[in-house]
Amino acid sequence: MPSEIVTEEDIIRKRILIDGEGCGDEKRVSNLLKTFVKWIHDPNPDDSTFHKMLAIISQCEMSVDKLQVVKRMNEEESKNYQKLHSDIEKEIEEGKKRIELYKKQLTEAKIIKSNKQQYDAIGQKRKKYRLRLCVDTTA
Repeated sequence: MPSEIVTEEDIIRKRILIDGEGCGDEKRVSNLLKTFVKWIHDPNPDDSTFHKMLAIISQCEMSVDKLQVVKRMNEEESKNYQKLHSDIEKEIEEGKKRIELYKKQLTEAKIIKSNKQQYDAIGQKRKKYRLRLCVDTTA
């Protein structure tokens, strides 16, 4: 039968796993169980043990209520983040559409500018030729 060497790290890891959220829940429950067993086997039970058990139960209930509130808050935050995520995605899509529109407008503006420059160049050449024709006819 091989003997397993249990390291301190393994012990701590097991305690953390048993403890749950780290609130001492497992210790409370095991303490309640021990106290309950002592209280049942005691031939003369006293009220202090009973009140101690009630206090432990109250702590456990408070811990459960706290965890439920935290869970609800986490769910609400998750919904808020999902909504925020979808809103951001919509804005990104709208931004992409605007960029495409602006690209088309820029292309059209470049074409218009090019046409105007060509028109002005043709107009300048026409003026030169007109001046030559006027000069040639008067001479």
